[in-house]
Amino acid sequence: MAASASANDFRSYHDGLPATNNPDTAGTFFTAPIAKLAIGGRGDGINNLEGHVKEVFYFPSASTNDELAALNTPVGPVEKAQSIHLLGDSFLNGEGILLKIARDLNNKVRSVSKDGVGGSSLGAQRTRFNATPWYYDHILIIVDGGLSDSLATAQSAIPEEISRLTHDRWLYIENGYSPGIDETGMPERLVQDSIHEWLIATYPTHYVPTLAIMQTYSDGSPSDVAAVAAGLWPTSQTTDGLHPGGTGQIHLSEIIIDAVNARGW
Repeated sequence: MAASASANDFRSYHDGLPATNNPDTAGTFFTAPIAKLAIGGRGDGINNLEGHVKEVFYFPSASTNDELAALNTPVGPVEKAQSIHLLGDSFLNGEGILLKIARDLNNKVRSVSKDGVGGSSLGAQRTRFNATPWYYDHILIIVDGGLSDSLATAQSAIPEEISRLTHDRWLYIENGYSPGIDETGMPERLVQDSIHEWLIATYPTHYVPTLAIMQTYSDGSPSDVAAVAAGLWPTSQTTDGLHPGGTGQIHLSEIIIDAVNARGW
């Protein structure tokens, strides 16, 4: 089951199909911040679920009908065997990447979760991952912006993270590069290059390049042409020259989805 709630727009789907009174366009929504979200019951001791809740996912934004249907459409009698966990920094801001991956891989993936904390290094991400053993059986997708990392940090953090997995299904997604800091040949870029060279040499089947693909989405504007020449993502694919914007999130998600599919996961 999946549902979306906002003022005068309440919709729910069950097994990929809309509810009987869908949508409800005359409902009152809370004006004060919500302090509690009840799962499996209304809290009145009367209207309770007679069953078990296995997984719950909350997205702090309204969803489209297509997204609601995709999130709960059954794929057959056998339960989907795997989930995906996205781990990183501010590159995972917003819900765009998570929702597109969940929608496009719905035929094979049970759930998609994310843990993105802006400004966090690979070392800090390792600390967070170590504290969440329930993700160790998930496909791990590392989406790290790379601005606060060193080669030594990467060589310490990444092997420790993957050593905790119960399988070998993980990917490291090449980060974007910051204008004026990570342009081709700059000192910070050389640090990032060294991390990527080590990853390619050590884990060649787990490293996923993004730069060349993202640069194909240049719109030909002067700013995009200049960014590509400097070894960056096209400005049109970002919000600030670095972080993926609306279309940038879509294209980055497609790169991740293609990488998962190419490996047969």
